[in-house]
Amino acid sequence: MKNLKYVFAIGLGMTLLTACSSSASDDFEEINEGAKKKRLKTITATNQENETMTAQFMYNSENKLVSLSGTDNEGGATLINYKNDGNTIAVSEGGSTSESFSIEKLYESPYEAYETGEVLEYDSNKNPSKVLFRQEVYDWETDTYSIENYIAEMFYDENPNMYFSTLEAAGIIDILDGVDINFGINPQAAEIVKARALFPVNNLTKVIYKDADDNIKGTLTIDYTYDEDGYPVKGSGLVVGEDESVKAEVNYSYDE
Repeated sequence: MKNLKYVFAIGLGMTLLTACSSSASDDFEEINEGAKKKRLKTITATNQENETMTAQFMYNSENKLVSLSGTDNEGGATLINYKNDGNTIAVSEGGSTSESFSIEKLYESPYEAYETGEVLEYDSNKNPSKVLFRQEVYDWETDTYSIENYIAEMFYDENPNMYFSTLEAAGIIDILDGVDINFGINPQAAEIVKARALFPVNNLTKVIYKDADDNIKGTLTIDYTYDEDGYPVKGSGLVVGEDESVKAEVNYSYDE
């Protein structure tokens, strides 16, 4: 079920799941021809326990992401200042000393759940539609761990990825555009190459989660309500596992 929650977070949170073509920008423009670009302004998520978390994105006059703020269910607040100069991303939280880290470390943490992932298939819109990943599983009887293979079958809507312009404003799309994953050997960081391979041009709507024997272990479904430009303004998500389920409602607003 832990894996299902990771998929759920990816589907309703800040997805960084694209296909192996010229660039992330080219893929987005080709599949979403003529689509209006809209940057996220706020995300508000409420789970089935009515716990609410919010995130707000702030941009400068050049439409570059400069900070993010958030609040949790207990009233705690966080302000993160953000700067990307193309070589280094600098982040400072709550007025503390800025922590700088190189682009090579960018996707190390967000992709821990998919660190062994491998895209097996893409759909006709160049979204990853079948992903193989390996998960460490604990056996209570033998007190040992083993590695098991799982398949995530992914489905999407026909609308522009709601996160694309926000990631563009953060300089992330420029990074992904510089990744060449058409060669077997390259000097790019593995985490960035993986992010490039997994990044979709549309919005995730369903995941069927299977084990190595093709048994369904769980599902994720997301129903969106869209604005006049085809961008989600609300997402209703449900994860169903073998012994539990998780629900959430997410609202989105945009800074055009």
